[in-house]
Amino acid sequence: MSMTNETYDVALHRAAQYLATFGKNFCESKEDDSHTNLEWVVGDHLLRSREAPGGRQLILNCEELALQWIGDRPLRLTLAGRTHGEVIVWMHHAAVQNGLADYEFHLHYRLPSGPIPHDYVYPRPDAQRAEQVCSYRDNAQRSCEEIRSAFDLDTEIRVWPHHFDTGAFAKLTGYAIGYGLAVPDTVIDSYYLYVSAYRDDESVDPSHFPPLDMGEWRSGEFTGAVCSVTDLSSQDHARFLKEAIEQFQKALA
Repeated sequence: MSMTNETYDVALHRAAQYLATFGKNFCESKEDDSHTNLEWVVGDHLLRSREAPGGRQLILNCEELALQWIGDRPLRLTLAGRTHGEVIVWMHHAAVQNGLADYEFHLHYRLPSGPIPHDYVYPRPDAQRAEQVCSYRDNAQRSCEEIRSAFDLDTEIRVWPHHFDTGAFAKLTGYAIGYGLAVPDTVIDSYYLYVSAYRDDESVDPSHFPPLDMGEWRSGEFTGAVCSVTDLSSQDHARFLKEAIEQFQKALA
C-alpha cells in the first residue's frame, strides 16, 4: 500500500473512532460492543454512529473527512489541519451544546496504527484514494445485504471500529457464519472479502474443501475464505461470498 493510500486509510480509521466513542459515551451499552459500531450509507459515503436519546447522532463524511453532529444544535467540523486534541475539545463542546453529558475519548482496544497522538494532525484527504475506498465500502455493503437476503440471515451489517471491517455475523443451526470486507492487514495487503464459520466457538478449518472459483481458502492467522477486491467487479463480490458460504454449509450440514 502506497504512503498516500496509507495516510488516508489511517486518517479515516482514526476519525471513525469519534463515532465509536460517541456510542460509548451516549448510547446504551451492549455486552457485544454493538453500541460502538457504525452504519455505512451507500452512495452518500457516510459513516453513522448509533443514535443517542433524542435522535442525536454523529456522522463522518468519508470523502471530505468531516464530522457532522445531528441534534438540537447541528454542528460540523472539517478535520483537515486539526489535531486529535482539537477534535476532542470540539466533541466536548458539541455534546454540551446538545444537552448531553461530558464527552470522553477513551478506547478499550488498540488500533492497528497504535494510539492516536494528541498532536496528530489530520491530512487533507486524497480524493482518488477516498473515491476508491468508498467504492469498496459501497460494493461490500450491497453484496453483504444481497447475501443476507439470499440466505435469510438474521444479522446487521455494520462497520466495527476496532479492525474497521464491514461485517455480518449470523447464528445458524449448530454453527455460525461471519462474512464481510476487511481492510489491508497481514492477511492480505489490500481490501479483501472474507467468510469464516464457527462451530462450538471454534473456527471451521476449510483446508480440505474444494478450491474456490475466486479467492482462496486460508488456515492459520485467518481461517476461512479470502478474496482481494482489487479489480473485482461488483457482481463478483456476492458470487465469492455465496460460493464460500455454500461450501461451509455443505460441510457442516
